[in-house]
Amino acid sequence: MSLTKTKGVIIRATNLREADRILEIYSDDLGKIRAVARGVRKIQSKLAGHLEPFTYVDLMLAKGRGDLPTITGAKALLHFSGIRKDVERMASASYLAELVSRLNPDEQASKRFPIILRDSFEALDTGHEPAQVVAYYEWNAVTAAGWQPELQHCVNCYQKLYPQGLSFSLAAGGVLCKNCIELDTEAITVSPEAIKLLRCYSTLSFEEVEGVMVGKDVRKETNQLVDHIVKYTLDRAPRSKAFLTHLEAM
Repeated sequence: MSLTKTKGVIIRATNLREADRILEIYSDDLGKIRAVARGVRKIQSKLAGHLEPFTYVDLMLAKGRGDLPTITGAKALLHFSGIRKDVERMASASYLAELVSRLNPDEQASKRFPIILRDSFEALDTGHEPAQVVAYYEWNAVTAAGWQPELQHCVNCYQKLYPQGLSFSLAAGGVLCKNCIELDTEAITVSPEAIKLLRCYSTLSFEEVEGVMVGKDVRKETNQLVDHIVKYTLDRAPRSKAFLTHLEAM
């Protein structure tokens, strides 16, 4: 039996048999992994309080003959307990966790994804507007997965973008100028303000983006564009996004 020590964010829990759980964890150094927490659903379990979803935890894993390692030790480092007190914050965290899980293959380490998860959960935990947290970090998750759209120049002719007649081509991976729009009949019309907001998402911190004055219509347009990008990247939208969209509409 081999032992492995790691730290990571618990992004999903699935019940197994009468008292166990399978945990999906995004590890700082191992990427996305799954492990079994045996007996964690028993009242007397000492590990239960350390292995809640959306918790950043220090783990000891034991790998035996089975397919999945077993968690033999756990100590919560950050609980993010404020997330679990509000349904919209929980739905937002669930969506971001599923998005990262879908974007990143198993056991493929990433420097950016652990930071995105911890930073987004901290923002949700400390009272920031959930919709703004999701908008900023879902864009950063998509770009962390390697999708780097061209936002500064026309993706086809590479000329400087002017405010009129812009569209976004999912197939080409960026903005088309008015002279190149006919190259993609499915390109999405986009305002220069929405492109500017995406540039802010790419270059500024979350706190800096929060201070940017943007109208509701521009935020809505930008969110819809990012939704299209996520669906295009994953072939379909994450399941948790539908519930989050329902909550936001209430």
